[in-house]
Amino acid sequence: MPPQGDAQSCPNSPPDGGAWSYTGRSKRGRALSFTGHVTSLGGAAGERLQGELAVAIRDLLRWAVDARKAAEDSSEHHEDTAA
Repeated sequence: MPPQGDAQSCPNSPPDGGAWSYTGRSKRGRALSFTGHVTSLGGAAGERLQGELAVAIRDLLRWAVDARKAAEDSSEHHEDTAA
């Protein structure tokens, strides 16, 4: 589950709404605060960046699946040795 919080436009942001911020808390209660600015990009550079982002997202999803499997395997091994 992602951290709880709210995303919103930054005060004094440009009319195109390109600035954003996020504040919330992590699962452990630590305060989180992120800000950024969105820049539109098209053409060949936009397609290249879209491809790079797709690869990064794919890699993160694979990592998440592997991490979950490792955690489940560790939990099952712990249960087997405790019995």
